[in-house]
Amino acid sequence: MRAGWILYGESENLERSDIDVPLVSMVSATNLRDQDGVSEHEIIRRIKVGELPKGDWVALQVEGDSMNRIAPDGAIILVDRSDDVLLDGRYYVFVLDGGAATFKMYRRASNGYPNRMVPYSTNPDHMAIPADRDDLYVFGRVKRIIQDV
Repeated sequence: MRAGWILYGESENLERSDIDVPLVSMVSATNLRDQDGVSEHEIIRRIKVGELPKGDWVALQVEGDSMNRIAPDGAIILVDRSDDVLLDGRYYVFVLDGGAATFKMYRRASNGYPNRMVPYSTNPDHMAIPADRDDLYVFGRVKRIIQDV
């Protein structure tokens, strides 16, 4: 991109990779909480987002304060459902077979602690949740956060 675009508004014919991501629901940033499934007609709105890599994208609105150091209550998280490989220190939406879900940071077992979902919060009341459950799976990895300032 040339500096003339910024300085003088000159346009270049650059191909943009904007993607319409469906905002489908909220996700709990507290404890695991039941989430209803969402069908196409229940999409709240679509959000145009640029520069996303290929993936299976969905947007969720954060509800709660257990992740408020990176995503405060009301922020929108962009989740790649095709990325379910757990990496230590990364952020995910976790779901139980029964439908309960939560947004947390994944921490690998270390120093006597098991694999766990941990809050990243200014509220000290939030506790880690064990992640070694047979009925727990990764809905997707959170790769972008959108918030109003």
